[in-house]
Amino acid sequence: MSLSEIVYEELEKDVERICKLYKNIYDYQPNPSTPPNLAWESIPKKIRDILIDLRYRGDYTPRSSEYIQKLAYAGDIEGFGKAISNKSYWENVSNDRFTRRINYYEKIKLISCILILSFKVSAAFTETEINQLNEINSKYKKKEIDSKKHLDLVIKETIANLPKEKNNILKLHKLWEKTTKIKCRLAILESLNTDAEIASKHECLANEYTSEAKFLNSIY
Repeated sequence: MSLSEIVYEELEKDVERICKLYKNIYDYQPNPSTPPNLAWESIPKKIRDILIDLRYRGDYTPRSSEYIQKLAYAGDIEGFGKAISNKSYWENVSNDRFTRRINYYEKIKLISCILILSFKVSAAFTETEINQLNEINSKYKKKEIDSKKHLDLVIKETIANLPKEKNNILKLHKLWEKTTKIKCRLAILESLNTDAEIASKHECLANEYTSEAKFLNSIY
């Protein structure tokens, strides 16, 4: 087990401990008589992931619990995300970390929306629902295409500014491209074989293209 895995496991245990506290269950659980194990298990994994990040950054405090703990216990993904996105609750959080959490929230909303639409397939999609799904997929496909075009432009600009490093830049791009494909494959495992798969894949690729472009822009 790597060091990062050990740290994550320890943070997860501490978040679990906090969520199993009788005081928190009494104050925030919709059913105060809920057993600690069930109170923890009822929290969706996506919300747990954010709680762990909050704990890691020192933002999971008694004060922040007032905004998010009840929503976490209730499994209210949208309400929890809105609380995470409210900057007035997180004045001491860096803009970068705050933005990352909002982006994660948007992904949660996307997947939740598509899964709801997918569930309705058994009763047959209405024309409106089909259009909604196509619109979501098209939005994220366009995001991927635009990010790729921007990356291609940045690669050309980087080579123009660092001509002696052309071979290294192109080698790095090929390696990054391979890593991106593998990373996005693993990142969307939860969405495979659902209608969320297409949009999630496009979103992941777009984000990775943007990350590569930011790195290249930072080296000259």
